Amino acid sequence: MKAALNGQPILVGVVDSGVAAGGPPGIVAMRAFAPDDGQGVRSSEPGEDLLGHGSRIAGLLLEQGGDIGLLVAQVFAATQTSSPQRVAAAIAWLVASGAALINMSVGVRRADAGLRLACERASAAGVILVASAPAQGAPVFPAAHPQCIAVSGDARCAEAEISWLDGANADFGAHPFASAGDARSGGASYAAARLSARIARLLSQGTAPHAIRPALRAQCRYHGPERRSA
Repeated sequence: MKAALNGQPILVGVVDSGVAAGGPPGIVAMRAFAPDDGQGVRSSEPGEDLLGHGSRIAGLLLEQGGDIGLLVAQVFAATQTSSPQRVAAAIAWLVASGAALINMSVGVRRADAGLRLACERASAAGVILVASAPAQGAPVFPAAHPQCIAVSGDARCAEAEISWLDGANADFGAHPFASAGDARSGGASYAAARLSARIARLLSQGTAPHAIRPALRAQCRYHGPERRSA
């Protein structure tokens, strides 16, 4: 199920901390990915969203993404850290489950061949990958892989605005907070979710995956990096 053109919702993958018990309406399927005893990754039923991060990301996507259904991959729980192996396993499951778009508001510092391969396979299957990235500093993965649309928070952007950063770490910027006036929850995580919601709407309107980046650039309010005073 790749598009809403046939009356079915766009399936959006969410790689994060899971969702609250019961989940919001719009959750299609959920799986958890955690280390196994053999240092691999095991898949199981998800646990509680202990951090609330994934629940906020899911809520933002459902609120702004239009006619979508969510496939939730839980790759961390008590702390906001994961591994490239878990993220790669989550991507593979989401692709196999029919995701048209995968939002990854998570990043790991270490490059990993398996994670890169998962991104390559997802992109080859026509799946759009969106990942959060810092505007400055060392790159994170999967955002640093070329198959991903890397997104950072941009304080210039209002809720309905995006920017074309074209930076070393991030391609696009978006409003960095979960909701207007709420500075408690902010950063690249929410910017990525906002851009993913915009992409989901474009897909539902018939924009082809290969035309998503140009379509986004045409909608940008700002061009170039955010200039921050000292």
